[in-house]
Amino acid sequence: MTDIAGVQMDLEDALEEAEQWLTSLGALSADSGIAVDALAAALKRVEALRARASSVLMNVALLGAFSSGKSFLLSGLQGGLQLEIVGNARKYIGLLPSDTRPTSTCPATVEPVAQRQAVEGRDCSGRGFLRVRFSGSWSWEDIGPSPTPATVASYASSLRTNTHSGRLDGHRNREVDEIQLLVSSFTLQAKLYDLPGHGSTNKAHDAIVRARMQDADCFLYVATSTRTLDDSDLSLIRFLYDHHKQTGKKVIWVVTAIDKAADLGLDDKPAWQATVEENERFLADNFRLPDGRPDAGFIGSGFMAVSPALEARGQLALDPDGGHYDPAAGAALVGESHMEDLRERLRKVIEQDSGRKHLQQIVEEARAVVRPHSRALVRALEAERAPHNALKGNLSALTTLQQELNSAIEGLSSELERMLQRRIHAADLAFDRSPTLASHLHDVLDDQIRQGDIRKPAVDNEIEVRKIQEMRGWMTEPAGPATRWDMQFDAFKTDVLRLLDQHLRDEVMAGDLGQLRSLDVADLIVPRDAKERHSHARDVLKRITAVTGAAGAMGGAATSLGLASGGTLLPVGAAILGGMALFEAVHYRKTRGSSLDLQRQELIGHLDNAAQGARERFQATAAAVGSDVIANALGILTERRNELSQQITRIRQRLSAQENLDRQTRISQLEPVSQRGVSIVRTLTALAR
Repeated sequence: MTDIAGVQMDLEDALEEAEQWLTSLGALSADSGIAVDALAAALKRVEALRARASSVLMNVALLGAFSSGKSFLLSGLQGGLQLEIVGNARKYIGLLPSDTRPTSTCPATVEPVAQRQAVEGRDCSGRGFLRVRFSGSWSWEDIGPSPTPATVASYASSLRTNTHSGRLDGHRNREVDEIQLLVSSFTLQAKLYDLPGHGSTNKAHDAIVRARMQDADCFLYVATSTRTLDDSDLSLIRFLYDHHKQTGKKVIWVVTAIDKAADLGLDDKPAWQATVEENERFLADNFRLPDGRPDAGFIGSGFMAVSPALEARGQLALDPDGGHYDPAAGAALVGESHMEDLRERLRKVIEQDSGRKHLQQIVEEARAVVRPHSRALVRALEAERAPHNALKGNLSALTTLQQELNSAIEGLSSELERMLQRRIHAADLAFDRSPTLASHLHDVLDDQIRQGDIRKPAVDNEIEVRKIQEMRGWMTEPAGPATRWDMQFDAFKTDVLRLLDQHLRDEVMAGDLGQLRSLDVADLIVPRDAKERHSHARDVLKRITAVTGAAGAMGGAATSLGLASGGTLLPVGAAILGGMALFEAVHYRKTRGSSLDLQRQELIGHLDNAAQGARERFQATAAAVGSDVIANALGILTERRNELSQQITRIRQRLSAQENLDRQTRISQLEPVSQRGVSIVRTLTALAR
């Protein structure tokens, strides 16, 4: 993929052709091998993929302290911030509620969508279409189009002035887990997550935050210009640092509301600039590499200073119909806001990284949807072309293969599980090497703990950051468990493919089946049917939480492992380490009222628990990722068995009828449609390279 815009256009064209092709299959005769229910599901998935391909190319998670301006910045980034002049005062109206007091108490998503989604009854123009998910429910409930700020606030925030009066009847006493705004007018092809932070007392919110962080391609950490970072910010930033070290995702640091700190100090610099400099010193002091240098990979180029309010004021001055037309002043305000600089930085992430991954995943999912129907048509066409006297031979071969598949499906699950456990055990042995993880942590941290006043947040943070770095470094060494798991997981997938090829044996079919590509790793890791995948993810989540003790709600944590969103398409080591980070279960808690020496001993003793917890989370996460592969492998065999049943039924019908009067008609009907399907699969395969 070189030109991402060109690839996006080619993909949209390919998906449109795939949608038209799937629609045309409905007109084929009942004996063409096309299942009506499966066709309807495939058509719905391709329609959803078209919307994804034309809209979102990146997921961005916004994190920051309360009242840091995340919601206000999010509205400005997507062009959803409007300024009204009320008397001599300014009033800003955004997509999400914002106030000088803490407002957002549940996770919120603003998602760009294609205009055609309105055909489902959702008008996403104007202020977008509001949906909410209540506690105890897996499904979204529609609220309506262009919701007023008061309506959005009533579902998203806990301000007493908003209470729940803006809600629909029947919603006023229900707790909201998360809200979503679908917008068809936007400036960034990015889905933006407004996250309240982690460690919430609301377990559902905490699970959603972790899931959205795993979905995110990059992060915006938002701080306000009116206060500098201090020890109260350390916990959230360290949580982000841990995730960054495990996944390598970029962090963009933003100081917003610079219009509120524009007064010059004694050095003739605006106050916001002093905030930026102090914040950058704070990061450099608290997040250092083992050699003492600031962790530049995490800190990057430091804080960008922006102001959504200045941009909104500038846009009002640039509007000839807004009553405050002043183009020179408007252009100056827009430039001074630096909002477009921030958008350009995010667009570079799309162009260089996330957009390509996003399109690659859509291509793989589209191919996984289209290819089974193309294969079914090719097989149906070859069956029609086969001479009548060869039908009995084909029937015998297909019946034998069906029986073998039935036996394979019954016994393969336990066999694959045993294979997976052997691979996990082989990688897990790395935990027993010398020095062990616990010994390594003691070697590098014991003296630092004994010499530091761990009651001080900055000292405590320094130790926690060092522990994160050392644990990751030990895990990813050439002999480390994460590195060994990369090799073991690749070998496991190869073993699974070998077994599948043995059981499928496509070569028993006569005719030109060479055009049907053999199975590859994508068949094992591309997400399958959404409903089955979601159910499987919940089963796996139960297994993980049984080991780690991580209490999650409503599937958020399952999504965080990629079990429901194709996360195993990422590098294996990143998926394992990211899953481990998000299922962190061992936390050190100081004993209240104990002496400094006792707290130090407790923290040193905690290192053994942290090492043991890392091993348990490693085992559980590896088992979860491997279980997804097993589920997909069994799904492939089940699909093939169903295809065989249809072929056997078709051949028996032909043998009993003893006539071929309509054969040529069927061949003429199937041939062009089959060729078009093969062409679409080839196009998608080319786009995947």
